[in-house]
Amino acid sequence: MGEKENASRLRAADFAHICGTNKRTLHHYDQIGLFAPALRGENGYRYYSQEQYDVFMVIAALKELGMPLLDIKAYLDRRDPERLTALLDQQEAEVERELAQLRRIQTMIRTKRKLLEQYTILKAAHHGSGNSSCAEFLETVSPAYTIISCGEGNFYGHPHRETVDRLKKTGSMILQTMDAGQITVFESGKEWGIRFPCKEEA
Repeated sequence: MGEKENASRLRAADFAHICGTNKRTLHHYDQIGLFAPALRGENGYRYYSQEQYDVFMVIAALKELGMPLLDIKAYLDRRDPERLTALLDQQEAEVERELAQLRRIQTMIRTKRKLLEQYTILKAAHHGSGNSSCAEFLETVSPAYTIISCGEGNFYGHPHRETVDRLKKTGSMILQTMDAGQITVFESGKEWGIRFPCKEEA
């Protein structure tokens, strides 16, 4: 290919800039047989023509829809409306599946937010025994405060260490009646709080 013929073509970097992509993408598409340069110089350089811009934009549009490169290549090798319609229908079904998954995730987020609003304060079950307040429950509820009702030196050793450790991992502030005495939770309009005396004053 002569110098004049080279000048009428676009180098890979220039064509990539026009298409909003990069040379590595053009090289990859060439290697897999999806989009070849218009000409290849004796020096091995790739040269593209402006007429190839529309084809590249079709590839970019189908790729943006999430269509695999192999399916895009199959369509470009045998372009017909029926095949494109079938590919688009297939991709639309995949989008619907992804949207359904996203809606499930959104529902989980909203449920967790509602739980957080409802369960800012947790009253630990069964005096904080080892079988209460499992990790999955605490992860969902994520209480800001946890109240454990137990007496000092009780026969069962409540609260059990494993339960306290699980609560600490959530960042919950733990209040125990054996340390704080009587604990009272109050609400007034939009405000709420926790009252407890020093044990020595109880």
